[in-house]
Amino acid sequence: MSSVSPLGPASTLTDLASNLTNARAGGIESNGAGLIFYADRSAGQILAVDQTKNIYVVVLPFSGLINPQAISLDVLGNFLYIADVGNRRIVRVNLSLPLPAKRVQVVVDSSAGVTDLVADLKYNPSDGYLYWSNDGTLHRAAVKGQPIPVESGETLITKNSIEVRYFDFDFGAPQNIFFSSGSGGFKGIYSSRVPRVGDTPNLDEVSILNNSATPDVTVVGVAIDKNGPFLCYSAVNTPAPVLRCGDRTTTAVVNFPDILSAEFTTPPNFMVIESPSTVVSPATKLSAPVLQLNLAIRKPEVVILLKEFELAVLRTAERLVARATGGKIEFRYVVVINKKQNADGAAVSMAKHEARRKVSMRNVGTAQNLRPDSTYEVSYNIEITQAKKGEPTKVVRTTKLSPVSRFVVPAE
Repeated sequence: MSSVSPLGPASTLTDLASNLTNARAGGIESNGAGLIFYADRSAGQILAVDQTKNIYVVVLPFSGLINPQAISLDVLGNFLYIADVGNRRIVRVNLSLPLPAKRVQVVVDSSAGVTDLVADLKYNPSDGYLYWSNDGTLHRAAVKGQPIPVESGETLITKNSIEVRYFDFDFGAPQNIFFSSGSGGFKGIYSSRVPRVGDTPNLDEVSILNNSATPDVTVVGVAIDKNGPFLCYSAVNTPAPVLRCGDRTTTAVVNFPDILSAEFTTPPNFMVIESPSTVVSPATKLSAPVLQLNLAIRKPEVVILLKEFELAVLRTAERLVARATGGKIEFRYVVVINKKQNADGAAVSMAKHEARRKVSMRNVGTAQNLRPDSTYEVSYNIEITQAKKGEPTKVVRTTKLSPVSRFVVPAE
């Protein structure tokens, strides 16, 4: 497994994990905070690698997985979804619980359109639905706030009966889905608005790249940059397998430059784009704040995603409630944002570090009006509060401070 800039060239190819067994068809996903998850199909396990090439076991090989295919992260809910094709089901793992996981939870089984021919899988945070392609047909099922396992799903039909193989979403409004097709004369890349829940589940596909314009290309994998314009795809039937990246907002998609060609003998089915923005995090633990940069607005903002309340914290609250003679127990997040460096790289003194303290009941927050090109650090803890009638709310328990995440807001 390797990484390379969407702008290339192939000479910058960086090895992340080596000696993988049957890994070409295994799924890959990024949590946006320095961890890359991937499926080890032959061993029936899920692993993760950080930016310093440390490898962690996320799902143990004796958890029941057989030939795990595609994987997808729900970053807000902290779930990892897995296409367990050997068992004809889609399962998930709660990343908030102790890892590595010894067991998985069934989300969708064969009764809802899951066979051993599932190619790709994506959780869509925009609508709370899980999407998967099965033998060229795209399905979706509601999983956010729904009983698990899901009893039935919805089939999405393309107007020209074009097959859907590998796909990815943008974060636009309205949202688009981009997918590769391997059927007949329709081999290529297509895009469509994602049907809203309750609308007719049809995909009105628009051709982005087709083999009539580029007959040497049969597209395999597709990846979309969530915070930028990049679309990347891998292809076969060329003089050498290629990975091409370019600006999906232009019409000259067929002129995307080749990033890799002879660097691999077979093109990857799965790719993931980590945003080329300057938002970074050195965190290698799942409990660190996850940062997302929104560049689609006039003034960029940073969305901060925090770990949900841990089971140990909930049990502590239950004990507090049992001992209390009355009053309401609640949880809240205390987020601290510190400016650490100015735009010129100079360290900021303690007196001027612009500390911001945000208290919220939700595990997602937004940082706005930050100074361009300056470096900030984010950490948080969780407080348990008790409020008795006629008395002020008091903090009865505070968790340890989380690992620190760091980010830079680019100049406007």
